[in-house]
Amino acid sequence: MKTKQVACYGDLLGNSHVNAGDSWHIAAVHMAHYKGGEKTACFECAKITSGRRSVIVRIIDDCAGCAPNQIDLTASAFKILAPLSQGVVKTTYQFVRCPSRGNLKWPKSPKIRTH
Repeated sequence: MKTKQVACYGDLLGNSHVNAGDSWHIAAVHMAHYKGGEKTACFECAKITSGRRSVIVRIIDDCAGCAPNQIDLTASAFKILAPLSQGVVKTTYQFVRCPSRGNLKWPKSPKIRTH
């Protein structure tokens, strides 16, 4: 697994790195579309639904190429909704309260550095 700087850690936490692996249930959205930008979207949870399947993901990265209502998912989250070979699926999503970690796979919310 390679280390990738993700927006919510790098920009808000002073270039900290996090191993954002495909095994985590995480997502990226185009943060410029959110009122308040990155600080509003970071570490929020969203329930993504496609048909009868759903997955809860934590938003930790920016997807500059995404349209306002698109969410880019890691492979593990996408596979819950559809086969990876499908590539793109029609979904709905809603922001939800983040559940306790339990068996969910995502990083702990860090304390945001203040200046």
